[in-house]
Amino acid sequence: MMNKLHIFLFVFFLHAINAQNCDQIDSKLVLDTNAGQIKGSCSCSDNGCVVSWLSVPYAQAPTNQNRFQAPKPVQAWSGILDGTKKPSPCMHYTKYSRNEKFPYLKEEPSEDCLYLNIFMSTKLLSQSSQTFAILALFHGSLEGPMGSGLHNPTLFVLLNDIIVVTVSYRLDIFGFLHLIDKGQSIQGNQGLLDQFTALKWINQNSAKFNADSNRVTLMGSYSAAKLIGYHLIFRPSSDYFRNIILQNESPVNLAKNAMSSQLANSKAQFFAKQILGCKPGKLVSCLMHMSANSLITASKYFRANKLASDDQLTSMFLQNAFGPVVDAKMLQN
Repeated sequence: MMNKLHIFLFVFFLHAINAQNCDQIDSKLVLDTNAGQIKGSCSCSDNGCVVSWLSVPYAQAPTNQNRFQAPKPVQAWSGILDGTKKPSPCMHYTKYSRNEKFPYLKEEPSEDCLYLNIFMSTKLLSQSSQTFAILALFHGSLEGPMGSGLHNPTLFVLLNDIIVVTVSYRLDIFGFLHLIDKGQSIQGNQGLLDQFTALKWINQNSAKFNADSNRVTLMGSYSAAKLIGYHLIFRPSSDYFRNIILQNESPVNLAKNAMSSQLANSKAQFFAKQILGCKPGKLVSCLMHMSANSLITASKYFRANKLASDDQLTSMFLQNAFGPVVDAKMLQN
């Protein structure tokens, strides 16, 4: 009986201490970014307390006239944003249904998805005289918005003196469409540019949450590892990270390497004309005015059916339908 009482008292006092930890940093829950303020939340477990700021915008919404474009700097806002709710995952193709085992698939995707989440322990937040290393975590195509599902870093930040920033970026047709059509063009590599913009945001705002901009490590697995690996050869990115962790994949996997501009454009032309019925000379305008759901549905159909008779076009289905392209700007031969 006494042992049970001792356990009860221990748990009671542990929760009381954790609650006090959150109360003590309540005034620090409002994060001042370069564009405006956002209020996060504090949550506790038996391992300690974690502060998080969710749905922090790092670029303008890539919707309407910004669809398929390089990310634009986030616009300043007034008031205090709510940083307690997870962002929607970026829209993309998946062969799995929402009823399957991946938690991410149960969340409603959105074209408006350029957000990041910040996680740190109350211990680090209270030490304003010190700065701490950052782990920038990028999801793969099935891992969803960071801070949920497979990549909830709460326990990780409690066990390590590190700040975790998770980044969502455009995928599929929204993140990697490359198209040239009679004077109109879509450059491609939008998803990689999203990642770069997020790294730049972290660099410019790190001092606001006790982070050291000179100690940034990038991390990704599978498709994310391949994508973030391209920042090793994109010179401007080198200013924004020191280390990189690539799990299970890398850009040197030639079977899934960046496509030539010619191949990427051939795929996009076929997709727009044959799958969506867009007219030559108006392909870009046609894709810009399509609903997001229509584009994703067409993307699924595009991958599921080998409709091309040309050998080169047929072989494209062995690769990702949309992916990094050698655009002579971000990625070069």
